[in-house]
Parts: sequence; C-alpha cells; structure tokens
Amino acid sequence: MSPLADDPAFPEIVDLVENTGDDSAFLSDLTETFARVYLANVEETGHVIGFVHSVTGPSAVRLISLHVSEETGASLRRYVWQAAAALYAAMGIREPLTDDPDPPSGTAEELADSAAATLDAHAIKFTEACLREYALNPSPVYLVAAVDATDRLRGSG
Repeated sequence: MSPLADDPAFPEIVDLVENTGDDSAFLSDLTETFARVYLANVEETGHVIGFVHSVTGPSAVRLISLHVSEETGASLRRYVWQAAAALYAAMGIREPLTDDPDPPSGTAEELADSAAATLDAHAIKFTEACLREYALNPSPVYLVAAVDATDRLRGSG
C-alpha cells in the first residue's frame, strides 16, 4: 500500500489547485514552489532524485504545452501538480522555504558546465530546467537548488 493511499488528507487537497488562466505563470509558480520544497527537505530526507522530479516534471510540461490543445495543456498542468504534490506528501517533512536564498556565484554557463561534469543525468536535467525557469522567473531559488543538486549528485553518474 502506498503512503498516499493511507493519507486521508491527500485526496482532499490533490484537486485544490486552480490551473486556469496564464499557464506560464502557473508553471512558474509550481516550479518555484517545488524548488523551494527541494531546498527545505533534501538535506534531512536525502530524497534528491524525487524532489528533482517535482521541478523537472512541471518544467517539461512547459515545453510540450505549446504543442498540445489548451484542454490537453490544462490536463497536463493538473496532473503535474498532482505528481509534484504526491512527491511532497510522500517525502516532504518541511514546508517550502519562504525566504529567498542568496544567489550562488557563477554564470549560467558555469552552472551548466558543473552539472555536465557530474555525468549525472538528474543533475544535468535539473540544472537545465532550473536555468530555463530562472530565465522566465528570476528567483534565486532555482540557481541555489541547481547548485545543491549538482553538488549532491557529483560522482553518482
């Protein structure tokens, strides 16, 4: 039995998100929130890969939304919210960060090079997604999360 099946609150919250309106703003809010979830939880839980997917999934929806109908896009946004929420419900123990962290030093190119040097697919795709999302929504949380994941995944590729 999955932990979510035993959690009576999850079915009640999984459909609470409003994903109508500006789909880009929705995806920016979602990716930033889950980058904050990553930073708040990864140290204590060690669930790097799971929390990485809570950002890369919504970011991937941004890429394919341009190529599907609005109805399909709305379904994708709803399901990616549910997937990210499920990851948080299953692995998260802390609320997302509310304060903005100080941005790391280094250029986007240096962050990408550092991720590529790990040879870890998750470090690379997470950094790419964070840099792409940062270009649309310049919150330093994306950069800090990318650096953190790269450091944690170094040598695991």
